Amino acid sequence: MYVVPAYNVTAAFYFLSFLLTYLLTCLLACLMQKQCIDFAINAHPACRYMPKNKHSVKFRVWKLVVSTPFEYFIMVMIAMNTIILMMKVMYVLFHQSYRLQQLDCLSVLCQFT
Repeated sequence: MYVVPAYNVTAAFYFLSFLLTYLLTCLLACLMQKQCIDFAINAHPACRYMPKNKHSVKFRVWKLVVSTPFEYFIMVMIAMNTIILMMKVMYVLFHQSYRLQQLDCLSVLCQFT
């Protein structure tokens, strides 16, 4: 008569437990994703903060940050940073280390904005 070793039974239970946990996690993630999408579609901001004193520095900074040109500036800086990081990868792949210092400086400038 063949006796099944204890570690085979234990491993089977661990595998079954892992499989069921994974399936339940995937099922819950699908349900949560639908709820998240519904929430994102129907969400509205509660209120918009605006400083009361129109002559203060806070108001001027707020006005700059919510302006359209500032949004475009940030978007261009993100795009430039992405391009610089891609260039760094290419220079590393082709072993051109003398260009990496210049790209590091540009990357730091883009990241601080």
